[in-house]
Amino acid sequence: MHYSEELYQQTREEMSRLKSELKAFNKSRAELTDPAEKEAAKQKGRELQQQYDEVAHRFNELKQYREWSASAGREFLYAGDK
Repeated sequence: MHYSEELYQQTREEMSRLKSELKAFNKSRAELTDPAEKEAAKQKGRELQQQYDEVAHRFNELKQYREWSASAGREFLYAGDK
């Protein structure tokens, strides 16, 4: 995966947006009474959750790379001091 600060920020914003959307959707889904509507909403909820999980996984990979990169950069700085 190619890392850039811009990609990290975009993924973070997308994850936040999906989390808010999923939360609002689940709240509105709780108010449904028709069984057919409930089932359709349940399926859409699964799809939203899957999208969120995929973006969260990608974000965590980017975050780990970002942290590793910062750590490696510090090691190179300290290695030069010796």
